[in-house]
Amino acid sequence: MIYHISHVTDITSPCKDVRLISLSSPFISTFEIDPGQYINVKAVINGVEVERQYSVCDLQKDKITIGVKKVKSGIMSSYLIDSIKVGDEIEISNPDGRFIVEPKHEIRKSYLFLAAGIGITPIYKMIKEILEQEPKSEICLLYSNKTEKDIVFKSEFDQWKEMYQDQFHVIYTLTDNVNRSFFGLLKSKSSSWTGKTGRITLDFIKENYSSLESTIQKEVYLCGPTEFNIDLEKIVFELGIPHKQIHKEFFHVDQNTEAIASQNAMNAQLTFTLDGNKQTIEVKAKEKLLDAMIRQGVNAPHSCSSGACASCVCKLVSGKVSMDISLALDEDEIKDGYILACQARPLSPEIEIQYA
Repeated sequence: MIYHISHVTDITSPCKDVRLISLSSPFISTFEIDPGQYINVKAVINGVEVERQYSVCDLQKDKITIGVKKVKSGIMSSYLIDSIKVGDEIEISNPDGRFIVEPKHEIRKSYLFLAAGIGITPIYKMIKEILEQEPKSEICLLYSNKTEKDIVFKSEFDQWKEMYQDQFHVIYTLTDNVNRSFFGLLKSKSSSWTGKTGRITLDFIKENYSSLESTIQKEVYLCGPTEFNIDLEKIVFELGIPHKQIHKEFFHVDQNTEAIASQNAMNAQLTFTLDGNKQTIEVKAKEKLLDAMIRQGVNAPHSCSSGACASCVCKLVSGKVSMDISLALDEDEIKDGYILACQARPLSPEIEIQYA
């Protein structure tokens, strides 16, 4: 993966533990980016090189803006939130990712965006581009947060709601709306909030997505924590939306979703084709294919290394593997033989994969 030196030009804090960081570099003007994509950010933190991906929420000429939320025990997010300042250098990659929209002026669709917390970051850019470039389409955003103070981009969304009254609808819902009294009884928290409360459920979608019963083509985009995406994907499918029209982006993979390494894993020879070159290396039993390549100095594509982003997706040409997590792939892709190198362990003595 190719990285470019960039400089921090602006840092804003829309809410607690969230920063919008603007980066400038001459290379950014050459970026070809689809709304919803991310960039990799690389930095040396306490002597260790760390890479993480962050969604792009704005792009202007030679400046790109990413959204960062501080994650518990997150090395990179803590560094970006607590330590980085305007003028600092940081390395960034070209944009990547398959969680995208491709607006076209003549198209008419109905878009349903379901977001939780910082999962709004890629969706913000998507909605903005659709409003500007696909005027015949309609958009419904259902956005869940713990408290009103956690709603990122609220002023922008409220402004768009007024500007595009027939095209854009946004409904906020808060999940942290009650607490317990000394005697354990539920009581409302003191708040001026008069909007929706509770999680996004099947009934919530039915009540607030007015185009659910229409015949217009629908596209659904989910972005939030693992449980949020998995639960809502099932609900949306039950509502009659085909899997191919449901798109999802995982920001964090919950550790309890990871499978135990297969007891049948074995040492293997891995042959891979990358950038037109074919090479064979050894993989240890229970070792993930990506880890084996990195261990032996191969610059294989990767980003999150948690099965969420699909940066390491490749085609299984021959052999067998088991994947701990495959959240970034849909069922059809898995049936077609695509795997995530960061999650795949060998189940046969010889394996061959090919990168696009």
